[in-house]
Amino acid sequence: MISLPRGVRLFLILLPVSLAVPAFAGETVERSLELEGRVADGAVVVFENLLGSITVRGTADADRVRVEARVVAEGESKELARGLADTIGLERRDRDGEAVFHVTYPVERHTGFRIPRAEADGLMAKWVMPLVKKSSVATRYDDHTIEVGQVKGAAGLVVHLVVHLPFERSLRFSQLVGSLHCVGYRGTVYAENVEGEVLFEQVYGDLTARTSGAQVTVRTFRGGDLEVHTGAGTVEVVDVQARAARLDSRAGLIHASGVVADSIDIDSVQGDVHLEGVEPVSLDVRAGSGWVDISTLLTKTRQASIRSTSGDVVLRMGKLPGFDLEAESETGSVKVAGLGRVEILEQDNGVARLRRGGGGADLRVASDSGKVSVRPF
Repeated sequence: MISLPRGVRLFLILLPVSLAVPAFAGETVERSLELEGRVADGAVVVFENLLGSITVRGTADADRVRVEARVVAEGESKELARGLADTIGLERRDRDGEAVFHVTYPVERHTGFRIPRAEADGLMAKWVMPLVKKSSVATRYDDHTIEVGQVKGAAGLVVHLVVHLPFERSLRFSQLVGSLHCVGYRGTVYAENVEGEVLFEQVYGDLTARTSGAQVTVRTFRGGDLEVHTGAGTVEVVDVQARAARLDSRAGLIHASGVVADSIDIDSVQGDVHLEGVEPVSLDVRAGSGWVDISTLLTKTRQASIRSTSGDVVLRMGKLPGFDLEAESETGSVKVAGLGRVEILEQDNGVARLRRGGGGADLRVASDSGKVSVRPF
């Protein structure tokens, strides 16, 4: 379950969605807001938005944060659209140890919000339109229950934030429905999202991303801990050097490439796992119904445990390092080939125990009902 700041609680409800186009053509109005202020050393900087996007830009200013908001509203007339845009506010709501920059929506007057059709050809439509065609999202925002999607009577309204903030800060972003884009930042980052897209590039420090169904992408990470937790979204991690990397998904694909870490921990309930060119000291992979495909040179690996409950498992390894390998399949389908000169310790009834080069990395590869294959990388 996602832990959110006080005043922001969410849950998902899948509902039938009407795709009927409103009878009026619709008029669109845009409005700009700006808020800035100083933030004390040690305070966590928090940004909260309901529907739209957050883009992060690091600055050299030691203690000042600036937030720029672009409001897009749609109504039957320009006057109505302008009136809807004017209901958006940008406030600072500090809490204990937190400097909070919060977007206010007219949740007292509207129980539903949707994307204005003027945004249909932009970035918003890329990830949100598939969502709203299938379901709506029910959420708590400012102590009101609302729905986001193409629901009857929903107000056409989104807010896009660009935040300028100092490096080396502890940050928390809550973009409930929409996109979060953070590029070139140093610090500790915690991101929350229900549906949409989360993208991090060139982040240095510690990073945690939690989402119910968003696609999460991390490209070029250097630092301590990297954690990505998602319910149904795809996870893609590329070019990582970390102390620890933990990726888990209940139903989405997990793909990692070029990851070097002391420990890599992967947990997938239904989705597939594809790890390409990973070099961990310790590797633990647990998959439910998905297949697992891993390639590694074993240059650093001391221990690896790889298991799928019902999917196939393929381990592609380097040709030189020594290892102790145990491969097991309850269906009896184990294939080990092309690993050079190995000592066969046991090979019978779906179990193969092999040693190369006098031993080395402790490798355990298993599938309860799928096939197991170990071959060269």
